[in-house]
Amino acid sequence: MVGAGRAQQERISGSIAVHAGSRSGSYTTDVSAADKALVNQFDAQKLSNQLQGQQIGSQLVGEVGGQISDRLDSSGVPGFATKNGSNAYGRIGLETAGNALVAAVTGGNPGAVAASTAAGDFASIATRQPSSASITAAMSS
Repeated sequence: MVGAGRAQQERISGSIAVHAGSRSGSYTTDVSAADKALVNQFDAQKLSNQLQGQQIGSQLVGEVGGQISDRLDSSGVPGFATKNGSNAYGRIGLETAGNALVAAVTGGNPGAVAASTAAGDFASIATRQPSSASITAAMSS
């Protein structure tokens, strides 16, 4: 009841027990205990460090993996082609494994990274057009 400068505070007594599978807990209905500030557990610096580590790691995997794949392709090892999706499984697998490892080490989701890397690499290789130099070389032969 509010009036003439007075306020009345009501309390609900008791507590509520909660059982959900393997977890249990309780809620208090005491309003004096409910008036506490929420603690923000989000750590922007930690997230920024994880993202930076993932970006640097992914760039390193792409660069080193690309060089290894190019050398294997030029040596005639099957599976490392750059313009034929059906003959790029080694190249795609190498980059996918490297990026999944980077994600695991930096706190990311290796499964999601592996799926997106493999799909992106396959789409990129499958839609590549032959370079003008390879077209010219093919026409002159």
